[in-house]
Amino acid sequence: MNAAHLHLILNHVPVIGAAGALFLTTLAAWRRSDDLRWASLVLWVLVALAAIPVFVAGDAAEDLLQDLPGIATGRISEHQKAAVFTLSWAEVAGLWALFGLWARWKRGVYPKRFAAVLLALGLFVMATMGRTAYLGGQIHHEEARAGW
Repeated sequence: MNAAHLHLILNHVPVIGAAGALFLTTLAAWRRSDDLRWASLVLWVLVALAAIPVFVAGDAAEDLLQDLPGIATGRISEHQKAAVFTLSWAEVAGLWALFGLWARWKRGVYPKRFAAVLLALGLFVMATMGRTAYLGGQIHHEEARAGW
């Protein structure tokens, strides 16, 4: 197994995890459930952690793909720029969730407006992950570049 293979295997974890975390965050806010809120915060932290090895493997995979036939090399740098941006915001969301867990443990309550900020962060992270995943698919999948 090489870095490209590892990147292809792992890249779904933070995307699907973020979708689940966003769903749990929304459900927790709607139901005003501390248990669901706690689960969503833990999941956001895990998503932030999972995004790191995906990025590292993707960075290493770049060198392997440069000279392969059928690779749109210009799309690699576009995907990489999007990945840096997405990783940064995924880490912000993970840190915000960690702060929420700490505040709940230390004070027994979540800070005011905490859920609203987390929902906004979650939506933004999902949007950036979707774009990054789309750009990654364009690197080697000619059928994805064909358009609609």
